[in-house]
Amino acid sequence: MAVYRASELGAADVRDVGADRVVLATSARWRADGVGRWHTMPLALAGDTVVLTPDDIMAGAEVCGPVVIFDDDHYYMGDLLAEQLRRAGHEVTLVTSAGHVSAWAIRTHEQRRTQTRLLEQGVTVPTGHVLAGGGGGAAEIA
Repeated sequence: MAVYRASELGAADVRDVGADRVVLATSARWRADGVGRWHTMPLALAGDTVVLTPDDIMAGAEVCGPVVIFDDDHYYMGDLLAEQLRRAGHEVTLVTSAGHVSAWAIRTHEQRRTQTRLLEQGVTVPTGHVLAGGGGGAAEIA
């Protein structure tokens, strides 16, 4: 097995390697413009709006003031960040376009426990809503 990190290979180069299987790992980063399941175009956010991605939070970005998390992913990242930021003392609102927090967790029987824990910690959870815009220290939720 060979690993070619940060190598620019074209289709012909890959064929020339003669491998039975080829895995392309392109990496991924969270978007910071609101595009996801619900929004197909970037959100209109005022220039003073601070937008942080999960990557930013995990890298130790400074978080100030109340926090609105827009979870359009429906897996675990929204509730994980909400709990982390709430435990750090922030007022947190977790907005999700799904009908439940971490809707995917219904399949693993964790959803009810996850949502209950957030509510018990004082996280505000408007489900079935989306982030529609922001600016001036406020978020517009629809």
